[in-house]
Amino acid sequence: MKRIQVILFVLLLSSFLFSQSFIMAEEMEENISEETEGDILIDEEVEQGISQEELESIRQDYTQEMVNQRLAEMVVVLVSDVLELYLNQQTAEIAVKNKQTKEVWFSNPLDLQTDTIAVGENKEILQSQFSLMYFNQHGQTSWMHSNLAVRNKQVEFEKDENKLTVIYKLGDISKGLEAIPQRITKERFETIILDKITDEKTREDFKKRYLYLEEEEIYERRDASFPKVIIEQTLQLFKEIGYDEEELGKDLAEMDGESGGIIEKPVFTIPVEYSIEDDDFVVSVHTSDIKQNDAYPISQINILPFFGAANEHRNGFMFVPDGSGALIHLNNGKTNYRTLDIPLYGEDLAEFSKRKMEIVQAARLPVFGMNQENRGFIGIIEDGNGIASIVSDVAGRIHLYNNVYASFTIKKKGDVTLSGGDRESTVALFQQNPYKGDLQIRYSFLDEEANYSNMARKYREYLLTQHKLNRLTDGDIPFYLDLIGAITKRKTFLGIPYQSLEALTTFNQAQEIIEELQSRNIKALKVLYTGWFNKGYSHTVPTNISIDNELGGKDDFQQLDAYLKDNHISFYPSVSLMEVHKDSFDFSPSKDGARFINKKIAEIYPYNKASFLRDTSKKPSYLLAPNKFDQITQQFLKTYAELHMDNVAIKDVADILYGDYQEKNGMDREATRKSVIDQLTEVKEVAEEIITFGGNDYALPFSKHILEIPATSSQFNIIDQTIPFYQMVIHGYIDYAYNPHNLSTEQSMKKQLLLALETGANPYFRLFYEEPTVIKNTEYNHLYSANYQLWKEDAVDLYDHLNKVLKTVRTLPISSHEEIESNVKKTVYGDEKTVYVNYNHYDVTVDGVQIEAEGYVWK
Repeated sequence: MKRIQVILFVLLLSSFLFSQSFIMAEEMEENISEETEGDILIDEEVEQGISQEELESIRQDYTQEMVNQRLAEMVVVLVSDVLELYLNQQTAEIAVKNKQTKEVWFSNPLDLQTDTIAVGENKEILQSQFSLMYFNQHGQTSWMHSNLAVRNKQVEFEKDENKLTVIYKLGDISKGLEAIPQRITKERFETIILDKITDEKTREDFKKRYLYLEEEEIYERRDASFPKVIIEQTLQLFKEIGYDEEELGKDLAEMDGESGGIIEKPVFTIPVEYSIEDDDFVVSVHTSDIKQNDAYPISQINILPFFGAANEHRNGFMFVPDGSGALIHLNNGKTNYRTLDIPLYGEDLAEFSKRKMEIVQAARLPVFGMNQENRGFIGIIEDGNGIASIVSDVAGRIHLYNNVYASFTIKKKGDVTLSGGDRESTVALFQQNPYKGDLQIRYSFLDEEANYSNMARKYREYLLTQHKLNRLTDGDIPFYLDLIGAITKRKTFLGIPYQSLEALTTFNQAQEIIEELQSRNIKALKVLYTGWFNKGYSHTVPTNISIDNELGGKDDFQQLDAYLKDNHISFYPSVSLMEVHKDSFDFSPSKDGARFINKKIAEIYPYNKASFLRDTSKKPSYLLAPNKFDQITQQFLKTYAELHMDNVAIKDVADILYGDYQEKNGMDREATRKSVIDQLTEVKEVAEEIITFGGNDYALPFSKHILEIPATSSQFNIIDQTIPFYQMVIHGYIDYAYNPHNLSTEQSMKKQLLLALETGANPYFRLFYEEPTVIKNTEYNHLYSANYQLWKEDAVDLYDHLNKVLKTVRTLPISSHEEIESNVKKTVYGDEKTVYVNYNHYDVTVDGVQIEAEGYVWK
């Protein structure tokens, strides 16, 4: 009997484990299908979808004669000293021609008619200058493409001396039954309509098509009495008697309490503006000029998705600003991997996501590029950056073209689940304040070889013109030392739990560390202090400043500041101005916090790396509502000025960007971006130097130093090469560093040294004085390896190596970078200094230079 019971128990346990495995597998599939970030390998056995040879065998490449023929079908509408803008009045296609080089860039593929892969809607997209996605009342989405307006002959052109505006009317703009009032008062029905119909028979016939409700004194339309022919006759009759949209609007307002649009169909009027500014081509959409039916709001617009697209015969690459920068080689065959679609400035933290499958590097720069046969351009997003994404795909998936473009999210949607008893349903909620500003992309063409080094140079020149960045001055490279002050730790007293503030580095201990580093010949120290006020590392909202007594209090803080000033060491106390880690008297999440689209408070939890789910066992942080930025910043600066500090480090303003989706005073991400610029402008008026983190481009004009910039790309499967584009843009103008060396996932100090030499990054350590056991079993376990004694020798050795080399090129831009062979990089600083870096485990010889394994050569 016992044996039978054991067997039954084993069978039941096996069944349970199998069912749980099946459920977990289903959940994993759901996780993968719902996740929109990152990249998922579709089939590990099949890495390539279609080979270059297969692609090229499909059809012949187009010729220069075809280019000339296409231009002959177009007219020149705008001219500068360098560029000409052509327009095809039949298809609304445009082309940009460089008068000097004779290069031509088309808005749509020249040979799209011979594309044998694209069918149906994908063919329509190839012929369009933009595509838009819109919602219906239930939150479902549909696409509409500009070529629909062309086919329906609903395109108009307006030209003045400086610009061309193409006005597209998309959708069925004809009037139908909805243009005939469904309900109308007796008085208006008789005086506004019947009395104006002179023919008695026509008047009586029209009157019979309405039912009179005597009690309400209202006429109600009999829909069955209005077949298509009668609708057309009635609309013509209305035109004759002057019953227009304005009169209909009055009746709609009187009956339904609403006025406005009468056409309950997805209909859009989209003006697209083209201009030429010197040697740049600019495309703009003013969303305030867009006309749409409010019942079908626009969610997303893709602008010129095939401008400069490369067919399957072209060689080159597409540049995308993923992390430090990345290249997607043309026709790389990776059609089994997902299309690249990365939001600028990373994820919107106020957009609820219960799962996070990958760690993704944020796109910090609003720029992308195309290289075809060593000719190319960069596209710079100038307006609408905060709501923009960069999209790129390769030939062979749904058409025969490689393309890269900007997409803009105008209105977002969230879901709310309603439940009652054993039933539940999901209701769509929409962003209440959609974007109303401009969308603008500037295309800047490269006169010389269009490699990524020249793309970086072109974008650097643009930034220098826009933001007036200044060259750094000669001297030793900076050493960034971020000292951790105090953290909160859970303790108990008589069995009652409470939060205790624990000192990791007091102000006196900080001075001890700095003195030792100076004695070891570390120069140009830049000292940051994190967790020095308002309850430590995760401080409360900084409306006032209370220096933590556990670190020594205000007196010791000022003594440290005096010591640093006497020794000409820059001091940057750290503060967070957007992310709030604790409730306090001055911050209420319900009143002062941003909200998700579902109206819930935006609580930001860390994600569990094992389950990918939000870890709600941890304490959340909150996002300060953007409309509170100005108030909080001014209050902080007022109290900070009382400490007579010269500099400041701001943790979050250049690292995160989010919207606020509350009904009143809500803001989209682009509005938040502009508010952050206002924040930084206020801080700059008080602080001599600002250190920011992350490196979003809008903070560049205000940042003297940028820490924790991306060292690599997200390395999505569709990407072929990671490049230091970000570093190439700012080197020589802004000092920067990657994540702290001692907290990096790359624990080989030799490889970290090589990366810093290759890309011009400075040394950066985050350290504390006390023993690591102090932070054990706290929410700061990730700082466990930050003990000063463990890292001081590595820090001194790393700085010694880097300073000898990089101080000679600190003021020079990176003029060239290339991967000569696998894992062997060459970087040219200015015109004369070159470093060769070999990441391989064996010696190599390149350009006649022998480089040791995991070594470098400086010339």
